[in-house]
Amino acid sequence: PPRRPVKRGLMDSIGSPDQLTWKTETREVRKDLTCDCMWDNLFDHLRFGKPYWVKNEEAFEVMRVLDAAAKAR
Repeated sequence: PPRRPVKRGLMDSIGSPDQLTWKTETREVRKDLTCDCMWDNLFDHLRFGKPYWVKNEEAFEVMRVLDAAAKAR
């Protein structure tokens, strides 16, 4: 697709850092998780009903944020 020109001042339309609500959290880094583990977990979820790593609410929140970012462009 053709490149779009960069919109100057886009950050101004989002708001200043004082207006943004920032969240801080700490996550454990797990070195045992690989792409292979993801597929094993997906198989176990679909075949045996074991919990999947990503909760629906988390996936929906990611999509909500991406949608809002796309609309702000």
